[in-house]
Amino acid sequence: MLSLGHTPKGRWQSRTTFTGSIKPIKTNLYNLIEIENTTDPLNIHIGNPDLHNALDLNVSLRTNFWKSGVPVNHTARLSFSQQFDQFAKGVMYNPDNGVRCAVSK
Repeated sequence: MLSLGHTPKGRWQSRTTFTGSIKPIKTNLYNLIEIENTTDPLNIHIGNPDLHNALDLNVSLRTNFWKSGVPVNHTARLSFSQQFDQFAKGVMYNPDNGVRCAVSK
């Protein structure tokens, strides 16, 4: 986590803070195994060893303004959040025999 701030002096005062974090999200080992799990013939699971960890990025910029001696302050906040390389599980259904096949992507 990164946090930076600045507070200038004067009649109107303000404080600006920038925060950011990058957090890895690990994939489940069950989804990484390159094996076709057919123990339940109606629910087949196929692993994907090419999966990568996902990244969660959060960035925030916040500014507070206040006047000396006045119990009121104004706040502005700008936030951004994004996940990269997010993994999902796709399900294919065969209506002829009722088999569902789950594939990690």
